[in-house]
Amino acid sequence: MPLIIRDLLTDDLPRVAEFNNAAVPAVPFTTADELAALIALSDHSFGVVDDQTQQLHGFLIGFDPGSDYASENYRFFEQRGGDSFYVDRIVVDEDRRGQRLGRLLYDHAFWLARAAGRSEVTCEVNVEPPNPRSLAFHTRIGFAEIGRQATKGGSVQVALLAAPARSRVVEWADPTIGTRAAQSMSGLEYIRAMIDGTVPPPPMAALMRMAPVAAGAGTTTFECLPDESHYNPIGTVHGGLVCTLLDSAIGCAVQTTLPADQGYTSIEIKVSYLRPVRADTGRLTAVGTVTKPGRRVAFAEGTVVDAQGKLIATASSTCLVIPIA
Repeated sequence: MPLIIRDLLTDDLPRVAEFNNAAVPAVPFTTADELAALIALSDHSFGVVDDQTQQLHGFLIGFDPGSDYASENYRFFEQRGGDSFYVDRIVVDEDRRGQRLGRLLYDHAFWLARAAGRSEVTCEVNVEPPNPRSLAFHTRIGFAEIGRQATKGGSVQVALLAAPARSRVVEWADPTIGTRAAQSMSGLEYIRAMIDGTVPPPPMAALMRMAPVAAGAGTTTFECLPDESHYNPIGTVHGGLVCTLLDSAIGCAVQTTLPADQGYTSIEIKVSYLRPVRADTGRLTAVGTVTKPGRRVAFAEGTVVDAQGKLIATASSTCLVIPIA
């Protein structure tokens, strides 16, 4: 199911409390009322949710500089100076770990930080009691330790972390894992396996910050969150990103019509650009649809819209069906 980022709602509080307190001692135990007060005080509180059911799967609570928040760790960063987006806590449903939901939440936090002109994103991770999994995760996405301090009367020691707002760390899985999986699955099964995390996404998806979020017979939906790292010399997101997004959604739509051991390659693609894309445009959604399937050649088309539903670009493409064994 497609996942989206949205602000936390009052109805989310039971799930927020459930996730938070299941993650103790990585985060402090907090009652639903205390979490409600924390969210009300915060500058940013958002979650990753299923777009259809609106079920919450994880959340992040953050603060801008200048808040009255009394947290010892927030105060450390305030006294240090700088201009940071402070992440008070980020928690993902234990049943959805390993599906890159934490990356989705942090992607949005970094996007907000850049949009506000912040220089960095900051947070802390427990080292006593130890939380090596979280430390490893934060290191992978670009955080570095800048200090340590004891909190809560000395019962907890934390590593204080910071990451530049204008930086990216790209990581990817072995691409041959997906190639092997495609040989034993139908195209539709393969794309859906990427969506549910059973098969890792291709490296290109991590580089371009895009991913498939829905697939049916002859159609796929991709999402992409462009940022400044995609800018061209004239100060907009390079048109190649939009073209790549369309090529991927269209090509994978063709893939959903194919049996195991069959793949595709683009013969040609024609893109019409209707609006520019900038870092503050927000999430892009591309839909690819097969207009004429075939055993040797398939025809398909696609559209890209922004978060407000405005049409960004359209494309038509011809794909050659090829064996991938």
